[in-house]
Amino acid sequence: MKSEDVLMCSISKWYKQFKKNTFQTYFVKLCPDFIDYLNEDCVLIPDFEEVPSLPLFHQQMYLEIKEGLRKLCNVSFIKLNWSAPTDARWLLLNQNMQCTSVEDVYLLLKSSDRTAHDLSQPFKDCLSPISISDVEYVLALRKWEDICSSWEFRCFVRDRHLVGISQRDISASWPYLRQEEETIVSSIVSFFKEKIQNFFPLTNFVFDVVRYNKEKIKIVDFNPFGITTDGLLFTWEELSESENLDVMPQDISVVANYFCWTNGEDGSVVFRYLKDSARIQSTSHRLNCYPIDMVLNPKDFAKSANISTELKDSDDEDGEGERDHFKNSDVCS
Repeated sequence: MKSEDVLMCSISKWYKQFKKNTFQTYFVKLCPDFIDYLNEDCVLIPDFEEVPSLPLFHQQMYLEIKEGLRKLCNVSFIKLNWSAPTDARWLLLNQNMQCTSVEDVYLLLKSSDRTAHDLSQPFKDCLSPISISDVEYVLALRKWEDICSSWEFRCFVRDRHLVGISQRDISASWPYLRQEEETIVSSIVSFFKEKIQNFFPLTNFVFDVVRYNKEKIKIVDFNPFGITTDGLLFTWEELSESENLDVMPQDISVVANYFCWTNGEDGSVVFRYLKDSARIQSTSHRLNCYPIDMVLNPKDFAKSANISTELKDSDDEDGEGERDHFKNSDVCS
């Protein structure tokens, strides 16, 4: 994977070419002061009730984000050049990435490891990494739509041929995917040939789409063809080397079905999707809302949790009056 490939997948690079086939987007250029603020190791959100007293870069960001939200009917999905702060969605009240205020935007950006990755090491998996000083960072505010996760698909292109399609959200399964597998693949292949194949500048890349129905598909994003991008129900060894994607590795065949669609001279396209809800996969950002002790040392955390429960039970039996005392004392105020 080359650094140039990563740069070409920045939304600021491809949006103009595919504007008619993606979501309306409002761009805000990030100044060095704001990038430094995002890189600071603390989550401190400015008080936007006193905008005139804030540093100039916060004032400018406030006005531009406010204007972007206004143009998008005051609700937006956000991302930087490559990544959306989906790992921080649990901090919002709705927990669905729906930003309705400047505070929502700031909170997601400041709390996200995915944001930090974009700002600090977007080229870490490249053969010849370039300096991040060569990147023109942007905040993309995208028009919000209520989308069912089952409509989202990740598509893998090798040598300008679509070779694989995976359901995008592998934390759940949907029976309709099996019932409509052929229609799903044929519509995505047609969209790829008509709108993407001869227009995106790279020969190897990944793109995500939302398929509303066989007549309506939108591009969500473009991603580099390599380990920086999640292969989901494919491995990168398969995608990079295998000529037979219909032969699945053992660990994937346990959880996934596949449908192989012959694509004429372009070869075949393999579509993979989960078999049933009992075999759902975990996603990395789902762990972000748990205490770090639970994630790193689950056994120790469970042990301490049991001790806490035993102490609480003991209090329930022996300390009713004492608890009532503290409940009404200054200690609890």
